[in-house]
Amino acid sequence: MRRSRWIGGWLVAVASGMAVGGGTEGLTAPASAEAISADAQSIREHISFLASPFLRGRLPATKENDLAADYIIDHYQRLGLKPAFPETEKAADGTEVITKFASYRQFFEFGRERVVKTQRVEFGGAELAAGTDYNVLSFAGDGEAQGAPLVFVGYGITGGPDGYNSFGDTENNEVKLEGKVAIVLRFEPVNEQGKSRWTDAGGWSPRSGLEAKIREVARRGAAGIVLVNPPGADDARVGKMEDLNSISARRATQVPVVMMSIDAADRLVRAADEQGRSLVDLRKLADEKGGIVELTKAPITLATDVDSRPIPTANVGAVLDGRGELKDQYLVIGAHFDHLGPGNFGSTDPNARGQIHYGADDNASGTSGMMLLASKFAAEYRKIAEESPGTALRSILFMGFCAEESGLNGSRHYAQNPIVPIDRHFLMINLDMIGRLRGGALELHGTGTADGLGEYIKPFIDASGFKVAQRPGGLGPSDHASFYSAGVPVLFFFTGLHPEYHNPRDTIRTINFEGAAKVADLAYRMGLGLVQRTEPLPYSDSVRGRTEMVGRGGPESTPAAATPGAASPGASSPGAPASDPALGPVGGVRVRFGIMPGDYSGSEPGILVGGVTPGGSADKAGIKANDRMIKWNGKALPDVESWMPLLSEHKPGDKVEIVLVREGKEITVTAELQARGGGN
Repeated sequence: MRRSRWIGGWLVAVASGMAVGGGTEGLTAPASAEAISADAQSIREHISFLASPFLRGRLPATKENDLAADYIIDHYQRLGLKPAFPETEKAADGTEVITKFASYRQFFEFGRERVVKTQRVEFGGAELAAGTDYNVLSFAGDGEAQGAPLVFVGYGITGGPDGYNSFGDTENNEVKLEGKVAIVLRFEPVNEQGKSRWTDAGGWSPRSGLEAKIREVARRGAAGIVLVNPPGADDARVGKMEDLNSISARRATQVPVVMMSIDAADRLVRAADEQGRSLVDLRKLADEKGGIVELTKAPITLATDVDSRPIPTANVGAVLDGRGELKDQYLVIGAHFDHLGPGNFGSTDPNARGQIHYGADDNASGTSGMMLLASKFAAEYRKIAEESPGTALRSILFMGFCAEESGLNGSRHYAQNPIVPIDRHFLMINLDMIGRLRGGALELHGTGTADGLGEYIKPFIDASGFKVAQRPGGLGPSDHASFYSAGVPVLFFFTGLHPEYHNPRDTIRTINFEGAAKVADLAYRMGLGLVQRTEPLPYSDSVRGRTEMVGRGGPESTPAAATPGAASPGASSPGAPASDPALGPVGGVRVRFGIMPGDYSGSEPGILVGGVTPGGSADKAGIKANDRMIKWNGKALPDVESWMPLLSEHKPGDKVEIVLVREGKEITVTAELQARGGGN
């Protein structure tokens, strides 16, 4: 039986009265084909809403993310689950009254976003139009360049091929830009076809990195910076002005920084140049050789005042009460429901900014699995209450985590602010990316996080029919890492990376619904045993050293709140050293390599390549998915964590020798590292 309801104007069909699969066959036996089919339909219906265009990628702190939270809460309420979190109200006498188990939402601030308080660009006696003629960029600081002379600095690149230097420096004479507003071109010198002169591989070389050129101009003392796309360049971004949120900066400069439209910049150049040359004319000069051009005929006033404000969002949680002597202990079943929204951070497709990143597998699939398990456990607990009222059961906390993609923020906040002391959390089950089961291959992380856990799950695995790769570590790229770091054993179900990961192609069309239902069924049957288990599962930290970063984005991810003053995620997004919104995954890293690590457990030496970013350093070096990198410039790579300090030593353009294992054979390749940060 199904019924429909409206949420935010979207008609959603939801299943009710879910049958509990496999209950009569014993805990380890998989559910029947009929039950799996019903569960697969439930998962399909949930993903249809969560990964719909209507929710626009569920970016935290947006109305679409709030609607996703409403959808999950509505599901909790229909099942009769009680709110998980306290609610604080002020009494008539002004005192605070805290009511436990009163709210489904756990609010928190996961970072800070930059906002423009004031902006002004004046030229030729007129003020230019914000949003049409220019936008303030995330590199901007607070300041004003009043009536400053202009200077054209070309592409703002030093150290180019054949001694190319945009500033025309000699060895003992560095050009300074004090008191001047510098016009700098995006990308790098182009040929007559608008393509890079410095690479034949398509796209741009590592020297084109935007953040590096902005910082080079600022370092030379410029009073302000105007970025502009080079007219005629062969790049889809040429017709677009970036803004405060479309490009992230690890940290701001101390001066105003704006991006100007080609048309506005051309007017600026023609009026200020003594020879009346156009922007195209100056671009052609910069294409041929370095050297600056003083534009002294007309000054400019450039002013920006940029502030930051907290970004609030919320986890959503509900409790299914246990009974008897186990009631005060909690099994947590969690999944993150946020994704990348328009892909302004974290996207594996550099040309997909502004496009909806639907996140069907990541992680509408896991969220749907969590909601399915809430239905199944609610029905089973009612059945047990009727048929075996004396059975002791642990309480279950069903958690939808938010802001996982920007650094495991939601789960870390919960682990620091649990509803009961953390030592009363028996185990955490995490479902993240369970929608792409292929060939029956399933990764199960956390199998060594409690003494006896491996033995407990073995009969379930043996009966499952899956090809299970067991990973003992409790860290890794998802929310379970926050619980393991807090001393709670974990199990993380994951069907692996794929080419659609973190790009707009991760849609419902790619989901294996039956496979997701089977994964959820395995998690359900394990959980059903865990809520009744009377023997303890003592936490083990013996595998802690074999895992590292928490965050599938690994060294490539740059969270959304990429602003100065943003809260550091710490050990998150998948990992500890990684994803400070202000600094990128590791504050000192200036380069990007272009891979998605495929295994964070450290169970095998080296770095398994789960995916390769098209056009990145790894791709151009011939590195492929399923390669395992074992050496970096002669140094061993035992795991991802050991790689991060090595990356931090490099600058864009460095070449590194990498030894990797492919199909049992060692191969040596050389990669040229690209600039990271705000992109090109």
